[in-house]
Amino acid sequence: AVKTLVAARAAVVDRVFSVVLATAPAALERGAERESALGDWMTDCYRERFAGDVALQNGGGIRADLPAGPVTLRSVFNVMPFDNYLVKLTLKGKDVRDALAPGLGPGRIAQISGATASVRRKAAAGARLTAASIGDKPIDEEKLYSFITLDFIVNGGDGYDAFSRAVKREETELLARDALRACAEKQKLITAPPAGRITLLED
Repeated sequence: AVKTLVAARAAVVDRVFSVVLATAPAALERGAERESALGDWMTDCYRERFAGDVALQNGGGIRADLPAGPVTLRSVFNVMPFDNYLVKLTLKGKDVRDALAPGLGPGRIAQISGATASVRRKAAAGARLTAASIGDKPIDEEKLYSFITLDFIVNGGDGYDAFSRAVKREETELLARDALRACAEKQKLITAPPAGRITLLED
């Protein structure tokens, strides 16, 4: 009886998750210790959805590659299975630098959009970023920037603490994976964005 019940429910779920949202001519892969095509695409989707200056995705939160071919709702769910909501913050430039540093150290590297960074990954957090720019201009420490990221790390997950100094915090009430779904549906053809956001320097 349980098998019958589960099979019936699984069939309903499978029909929903098999909906094709877009097509990926080539796979978009994660990168454990490097900038990745998938991370670039995800953060671009977040930033564009809320017209932010910078967007950040913690590396450990990307749970699967996006395979080539039809991109289904299941594909997007596999990439981002967590119920994390996007948050829009207003940060001073000096706090943007501090927000970037934790994710660019040892471990799974964070993915970014709207910014570029040159990094010595083994250095202490305060000395990790040797250069950082937003919109092709060096970060102005006193300027206000809009920053899009996940509630998980805004609330201190993965060791992030700079977000507590935000000038403003706006809860978007939008799940990260729903932002990715909308982005895929809008683009129809998902290709890797231009790379070169994170430069890893020799320690």
